[in-house]
Amino acid sequence: MKERGEALLKDGSARVVVIAEASPCDPLAVGGVSGFLRAIESASPPGWVILAPSADSSDSPDTLGPSLYLKRLPHRIVFPLRLLRLFGRLARLRPDVLYTHSNEAAMLLCLLRGLGLFHAAIVHHQHGSENPLTYATFRLGRMLFLPGLYAAMLKGLHRSADHIIVIDRKCLEMNIRWGVPAGRMTLLPNAVDTGVYRPSREARHAFRRKWGIPDTAFLFAFAGRLEEVKRIHLLLEALPMMEEGAWLAVAGEGSLRPGLERHAASCSAAGHILFTGPLDSDEMPSFYAAADCLVLPSAAEGVPLVILEAMATGIPVVATQVGGVADLLGPATGLLLDPSLSARDLAKAMDLSRKRQWDPEKIRAEALSHSGQVAVSLLEGLFAEVAGKVRGGR
Repeated sequence: MKERGEALLKDGSARVVVIAEASPCDPLAVGGVSGFLRAIESASPPGWVILAPSADSSDSPDTLGPSLYLKRLPHRIVFPLRLLRLFGRLARLRPDVLYTHSNEAAMLLCLLRGLGLFHAAIVHHQHGSENPLTYATFRLGRMLFLPGLYAAMLKGLHRSADHIIVIDRKCLEMNIRWGVPAGRMTLLPNAVDTGVYRPSREARHAFRRKWGIPDTAFLFAFAGRLEEVKRIHLLLEALPMMEEGAWLAVAGEGSLRPGLERHAASCSAAGHILFTGPLDSDEMPSFYAAADCLVLPSAAEGVPLVILEAMATGIPVVATQVGGVADLLGPATGLLLDPSLSARDLAKAMDLSRKRQWDPEKIRAEALSHSGQVAVSLLEGLFAEVAGKVRGGR
């Protein structure tokens, strides 16, 4: 990679390579990282390049190999190994700043930089305060000493990186405990494309017609991975406890989907529950537009992009107070619930949200402060500053 003396473009901006394991070009990748990258991509300056897996099965020189999304693989092992194998593709881009969205990729890059293989600055985006292995999809990741070892490695990463983007106050407090100076942290909760996610009567009616949902039905929505940490089973238990007439649409894929579908088919509200499967990025705006309320009963979260996407569409959110959720939701935008809630508690909160008169314009206004343009403006100045420090030998 380039030597320190070459850092920064002529206009003072930094040459940035964004490293992520989910491509913003992959229509099926609708998670938080890919959604964040979509939100900032259109506003990004010319000196930024996103280096991620391809949107399909191809392996072109400007990607990190075929898409990994929805593949049942241990991504935390596969992705950094792939990055190591294809390190030459990264080196040819000659970045001033590596902006990482993968803990494991950032760990690898800090190690390689420590060995003197490159001199670019490393800015890591922390997507949550929870230890990811605590709720690992593969049970092996939760066993023995691995979560503790992972936490120690995360601490080392955060102390080695030049700057950390934190998404909520819990992340900020964690980094301070780890000894990361406040001057090396920046708070950026998340970003949403408010031009794509917006209210639309046409999209609302079209989605409901497609899935057989009556126009007059009150539709609750869930979007995310169908895994244990999301606690979709609470939703399925809560719906029959509610007042009549509510529907539930569940968008996403995961290892628990077959069991959840069997559960839904056997409950008294079966006719009002539908599983859409994974919706691509072109379908998700219509999914939110068709809904009346987003429900997120998760046991752990970072700062869920689905909340901002729902708010940008003008619908309220019922969510557990975990991670950075409380930083997004207020009395005008939704209801915050105790994480230890029961299915009956959830049913009562959903009924309450159904009866309350929400103001879609006020809800959307809150999301506008998290637009992609706002995020890029903050990041652009930060990257130039960090790259300048690297050029000057820190």
